[in-house]
Amino acid sequence: MIDEPTQTTPDEAPHATRRRRVPLWILGVAGVALGALIGLGAAALLARDDGVDPDRIVLQNADDARADHQAARGAFLDAWRRYRTATYTAQIAFERVAKNGQKLESSSTYTQRPPMRVVRQADSMLLTAGADSLSCNTVGGRMVCAPAPATDYDADVSKELEIWKTALDGDRPYYRVSQPATDCFQLDLAVVLTDPPYGDVARFCFDAATGALAFRQIVRPSATDTEEATSISTSIPADAFAVPATTR
Repeated sequence: MIDEPTQTTPDEAPHATRRRRVPLWILGVAGVALGALIGLGAAALLARDDGVDPDRIVLQNADDARADHQAARGAFLDAWRRYRTATYTAQIAFERVAKNGQKLESSSTYTQRPPMRVVRQADSMLLTAGADSLSCNTVGGRMVCAPAPATDYDADVSKELEIWKTALDGDRPYYRVSQPATDCFQLDLAVVLTDPPYGDVARFCFDAATGALAFRQIVRPSATDTEEATSISTSIPADAFAVPATTR
């Protein structure tokens, strides 16, 4: 079990002051999806011209805070690159705990051997394999597959890293990064946004041996989503990328 990083509360955050207003950016989920519930990809920053301009927050204890952020940012991006280029298979348990206490649970298998990866969840499968990518779902008791958009794996990884840099770079980053443990990172929202998909606080822990993403938790006012790897292995099953013999 991975120790959960400590959440930074508003009272513990560095003193801040409001600066000039900037155009609104809406965060949309991009990259690797673990089923329909939640993804393990990067957050894409998409400009939206709707006339709403949130205030960015500027860290005041500049020397220490900026240095800590930059060090953690670099380590996080390195860990993300390793995770997206590693070879492994992982069993993932997902739990969503709503504010009212209601829970939603699911599990999935995530297998990655670049430039291929496959996500299996309940009665669905998503195969990323260049021009042979497929999306499969159970229909009438059998798995039916259809072509999925072709992918360029290396280009996708590079794009994810550039997206993360957009969120983490500059004097006024959208997320402030800290590193409470060697392989764990915490991202604290540092800009006023409506329902950002990585929430007010996001925590990531990577497996030291394989580089796999072993733990992720996203804290929102409405609910907390937690994903945790119950097993991780570098041994890829022979049939991991096998496609069901069904109608396409």
